[in-house]
Amino acid sequence: VISDRDMNAIRNTALIKSPVDAKVYLIKDGQKAWIPDEETFLGAGLSWNDIVVIRQEQVNFYPEIDFHQKDAQEIAVVRPLQATTSQKVEAYKNSLVRPVEFASMRILGTLRPESTYTEAYAINNVGQVVGMSLVTGKNASHPFLWENGVLKDIGTLRGGDLGGGMALDINDPGTIVGFSAVSASSDNTYLFYYDATGIHSLAMGGGGPIRLNSRGDISLIKTVNDATIQGAVIRDGKRTLYNEEVAGVTPEGIVVKEIAKTPSTYDIVLSSGNINTPIVFDPSAPNHRVQGVNDKGNIIGYAETPGTAVHGFLYTNGAFVDLGEGVKPIALNNIQDVLVEKVLTFPSGGRAMGPALWRNGEFFPLLDLLPPGTPWADITATDINDLGQIVGFGSTSELEGKQGFIMTLPEVVRAKVISPEPLSDEQEDI
Repeated sequence: VISDRDMNAIRNTALIKSPVDAKVYLIKDGQKAWIPDEETFLGAGLSWNDIVVIRQEQVNFYPEIDFHQKDAQEIAVVRPLQATTSQKVEAYKNSLVRPVEFASMRILGTLRPESTYTEAYAINNVGQVVGMSLVTGKNASHPFLWENGVLKDIGTLRGGDLGGGMALDINDPGTIVGFSAVSASSDNTYLFYYDATGIHSLAMGGGGPIRLNSRGDISLIKTVNDATIQGAVIRDGKRTLYNEEVAGVTPEGIVVKEIAKTPSTYDIVLSSGNINTPIVFDPSAPNHRVQGVNDKGNIIGYAETPGTAVHGFLYTNGAFVDLGEGVKPIALNNIQDVLVEKVLTFPSGGRAMGPALWRNGEFFPLLDLLPPGTPWADITATDINDLGQIVGFGSTSELEGKQGFIMTLPEVVRAKVISPEPLSDEQEDI
């Protein structure tokens, strides 16, 4: 059944029917004409393969006129055009700003039937999700890959149910990175990558965030002798170590570093070869931290002065976008949508920190996008892909513990199917 979105891509003419009625109609100039029998259908040179099935409500939408065989013979019937991923991304980027429908939430489940705890950390543009799920009775979490409704345990470096770990990022080709225990000590963890051949150790102790770009480059913060912190980039199999913390690397090889001035204050530097370029959002703030880097080289982060609220920013095309005081960015996609934590005001008058989507200068608190009476009591958002799908974890009134989720934004925010080529003046009526 073709959706309302896909109906937007039907051009001036199409053959339609509903799944509950045998009647086939020809759409012409925004009106439908019933083709009375098979002989008339074939005599008009029409093809059964061109018929698309739509909902009865959609069929009812079109005013009905009489069918004339010459009309069918004079026109070219086309099927609705299905948008590619890149077209859907562009449509989402240009869709309406203010949502008028509600978001939906899909619970990812757990790795064990008796478990009540799952957290989702990242989602790619294919819709694959990674995170961790508690293995009840083993006092450990295992990294997972969720796809097509199935939660898969990708295992740990130690093997079996021994040790714990979590998957922290995934790119579109499906490579996963995270960390895993390698001994009985929960403190003895190594960073890993996972691909079609299984889980592999990076032989580096985990100490902080680990990120993966679309090219497959890995940026990470590692520990040395359980104390010293170093940054590292793994690119084309070559490991480059830095004395600074590494917050990300772009597909072009630009490394985003955080350089410590004191144990609690940092500067942000973009490093390309031997050229280091500082980026400073607020010269009066002693501390600047990076929260995310996308494949376009955009950076989210915050500036902080002791005793004051953090001040969020988006860095794009060599300039800063002020996200506001009290706003802490969490994640961004490649079309500059930013997930943030900010102070929200509730209908009761109460105020608290909560997740929101920043888009083109406007904030959308995520809980406000859910329908009235939602069982979700609180949510933590962790990532957003280029189609506007959001993942995270939270608690509901219907289930125990924490549940990983995928949030699908309201239709008018998420995407509208667009035609891959411009329509002619005669085709723009529908």
